[in-house]
Amino acid sequence: MIIEHYRSVFCNNYLSKKIFNAVHQIQINRYPLKYNDIVDVGWMLKYSHIGLAREKINNNSILYVNPHDLFEIVANADTQMFITLFEKYKYYSLYYYENNFEEIIFQITNTDVIKYLYQNGYARDLDFIEGIQSLDIKVLSFLLENGWFQPTPTFLVNVDRDKRPDENYTKEFIDLVVKYTPSPIQNQDINVIMGYMNGYRPRFEILDSLLPLFVQDHSILTDKALDFIQKQRNTIKNSSELMLAIKEPGFIFNINSAVEIWVLSIKEGEEVFFKVWEALSSRIKVFSYQVYFHISRDLTKEDNRNDLENDKEVIEISTLVIEEAIKVGSLKILLSFNWDRGILYEFETLEQDLFTMLMGKTLSQYECSILERLWDQDTIQGFKVLYYCCIHGNAKNFDLLYPLFKETLETDDTTQLFTACIDHKNHHMIKVLYSHGIFLSNNKEEFFEMCANGHPFTHLLDDVDRIIADCVTQQELHETFSDLLDIAIHENDFVGIKYIFNKHKFELLEPDVFNLLFNCQNLAIIDFIHKNRSLCFTSSSPLKCINALFGTPNKYFINICLSNPPLIEFLIQEKFLSPKFRDIYINKKKAQCEFHEIVYLIDNNKYSSIDSMVGLLMDSPDCFKCLEYIYRNQDKFQIKPLFQSMFDAIVKLDKKKIQTLRDILKDLVHKYGCVLNDGHRQNLDKYQDGLTLFGIVPDSIFVSNNNHQRPTTNNKESAPKKRQKK
Repeated sequence: MIIEHYRSVFCNNYLSKKIFNAVHQIQINRYPLKYNDIVDVGWMLKYSHIGLAREKINNNSILYVNPHDLFEIVANADTQMFITLFEKYKYYSLYYYENNFEEIIFQITNTDVIKYLYQNGYARDLDFIEGIQSLDIKVLSFLLENGWFQPTPTFLVNVDRDKRPDENYTKEFIDLVVKYTPSPIQNQDINVIMGYMNGYRPRFEILDSLLPLFVQDHSILTDKALDFIQKQRNTIKNSSELMLAIKEPGFIFNINSAVEIWVLSIKEGEEVFFKVWEALSSRIKVFSYQVYFHISRDLTKEDNRNDLENDKEVIEISTLVIEEAIKVGSLKILLSFNWDRGILYEFETLEQDLFTMLMGKTLSQYECSILERLWDQDTIQGFKVLYYCCIHGNAKNFDLLYPLFKETLETDDTTQLFTACIDHKNHHMIKVLYSHGIFLSNNKEEFFEMCANGHPFTHLLDDVDRIIADCVTQQELHETFSDLLDIAIHENDFVGIKYIFNKHKFELLEPDVFNLLFNCQNLAIIDFIHKNRSLCFTSSSPLKCINALFGTPNKYFINICLSNPPLIEFLIQEKFLSPKFRDIYINKKKAQCEFHEIVYLIDNNKYSSIDSMVGLLMDSPDCFKCLEYIYRNQDKFQIKPLFQSMFDAIVKLDKKKIQTLRDILKDLVHKYGCVLNDGHRQNLDKYQDGLTLFGIVPDSIFVSNNNHQRPTTNNKESAPKKRQKK
């Protein structure tokens, strides 16, 4: 019932505006936002205002979506909204997509969005991306099913022994990868798999899943090998089994079980770990930098460090115990090792794991005191404790820990605390910092340097107010507002822009400000300045200051604006530019075009065929991606694209240029069905191995004795064959 009332109110345009305007009056001194000023789609979705976002999109309002938010927030919230916004803001979104694909592919958990991207010309190579196990399982399933990711027989066991990604392989992940693993697996690959199984802490589920794929006449899995693996499986599974087992006379660990018991005891809890430590203490010897554990006997006073280092039945467990304790956030074990037992260990490499665990909860007074003791012995830095509170947004822990570590903070540390809050979008932590008297504006240079390095000041308005209040002269005030305007435009910060123009009118804008405006991706900023000129500029502002933005385009404007296709489209839509301006853009962009630029040309120039683009494509550093886009968007051409014309043009070049474009030729042959013909023979015959196109077409018509039918252009919708992941 409540939701129905809510919808009836907020679906009424008049009432919803009244409500937002009322909220505006309440917050007028802090965030002067009216209904029409809410333009950031990422903000709307982050705070669950999906209905508001849909309404504004349907009303064709001028909005802004940060590319990061588009792929992380919108993509996972609403498929149709993502498609709408992606198409509307395609060109600057594509620029971000190209430069951040390895991050994006792990952020998206919506399979429909991945399907849309891959089926509409935006597929990307996954062969060299690490951490495939971190992909959403449904996304991975789609990529495997459609051939965009093809594991080799040894993919699951080719792991970095230091990073141990296989520890995070779920059974579901293993089974899915095995389902698409090519078989039968031959002896050479079986040998690699068995090498992994004989190593340190292998995942037996991998062997169990791969075993049915082994070639039937394999010679590697001998009875001896299977017996060894079975012994590896018989590792003690929990501390209770251990406590019983070690009571048996002469109980002997194997190396893997000796490692596993410490890992298991720590995972089961601090109390269990200390019981195991006590039970096995006669086999343990502690030195300043090492802790030695004997797998088969008690240690005596006669066992010195050198003997233990060379004993094959001894393992060093200090690093293992400390690293596992860090993974579970056990401060008690860390203190026991570093304080009570005097073991020295450098925490810096694993501090992120430690504080990630600690900041997921509210610390007890006892845990806070342990952190203070660890800081007192120089094991951890006091600043880092507070820094990770900001990263993880844990206000309660910050309030508990700040009194303990505030004296350790230096000027640079303050900047890093604010940076952590903004970078990790824990804006509520800024108010926490303010409540403890921590202000970035105490150092004006630090404030502007941080903001100029990609940190909008929208959530730092208390600092901004203090900086403005400290300005002594009008000149200093103008320069301060000019610097703030630079930052706001550069960060596409509409709230910041509103804040500045509500506080200050400009008589002139500096040339670098125009440069930023011409490159601005947040069109709501341009629209705001256009519709609120009397608010932004003084009555004495020269007309040329305004006309530079909204008058007849000059040469300077054209050169700058060419790098911002969304602004071109906005100005055409608002009738400041003629649609013919696109021709200027197209004529200027003739060399070294990036993917997003060529997509703009294809979408807007209506090329009659691919023939007129051959030179442009060959010159582009993103040629592969462009071919895929053309392949998936053939309807954008008046004549259906035939890639043979591009193939013909490359084959007619000299050998050096052909070799430069060798990988493109491979794609043209194997994916797009291009073929050699009699017209190519004269040029290729001049070069050794030229008649096989330098090995790309080993059975070409020029060397084959069979008059087999030549393949035709492949127009199937399935993904191309790809290199396999090793």
